[in-house]
Amino acid sequence: MRIILHAGFHKTGTSSLQAILARHRAALLPHARLVLHDEMADVLKRATRFAVGGDPFDLAGFNAAFVALCERLAAEGHQTLILSCEGLSGRTPGKKGINDYSAALPLAQAMSACVKAVFGAKAEQHFLYTTRDAESWLYSAWRHNLAGYRVTEDFDSFRSTCAKAADFPAMIANLTTALPRATLTSVALEEIQAEPAGPAEAVLRLLDLPVGLRASIRDIGVRNAGRSADLSAELLALNRSTLPDAEVKARKAALLRHP
Repeated sequence: MRIILHAGFHKTGTSSLQAILARHRAALLPHARLVLHDEMADVLKRATRFAVGGDPFDLAGFNAAFVALCERLAAEGHQTLILSCEGLSGRTPGKKGINDYSAALPLAQAMSACVKAVFGAKAEQHFLYTTRDAESWLYSAWRHNLAGYRVTEDFDSFRSTCAKAADFPAMIANLTTALPRATLTSVALEEIQAEPAGPAEAVLRLLDLPVGLRASIRDIGVRNAGRSADLSAELLALNRSTLPDAEVKARKAALLRHP
């Protein structure tokens, strides 16, 4: 039994990676059962809640939800599972007062313990984390947050506040130490984005697929792309305005529809 847990991080090509794999879900099924965010709603809700508050009670809720997910998947009888969602590391830094990925480690430890409890100690656990150049990641995360939240800090302030969130080497080192039962792999977006399969290459490297199937999986273009500098400036101005929240939300929606 093998479980591949692609648990993060946000803004590292994850939307594209998941869209590529989802397109080939049926073809992959004889070799690996793919589980994306649409099947993990309760798990992700509880991961977010823990990331925001850091309450051990919420971590226990995440644990219970993840056990339930594992039990359902175990009943299906597949030998290889791929669970992919950046929300398994918590919430994007810069939202709700979250400035780093401190939730990622306890969430990963909880998942590892759940996998052992449900699938047994002999089940192979492989954690995968996609990363990105720090400056590129910080700029992408800041632009993303401008659209969805009433973020009022400029990029320089965001870079300073959330610098720790972009220290991926330190996080990977801490996660590796904290997950003794698992194999951990990290793959930088810059390393794989030019590959024929694009960001999905990070997962495909971990699978032993037939040559024809492997060759058929191709990149489908950027998903959830960052906004332009001009659009980001307009979004920031709206967030800083004195307009009521509902009006800001409506104006931002209009801008995003017709940038």
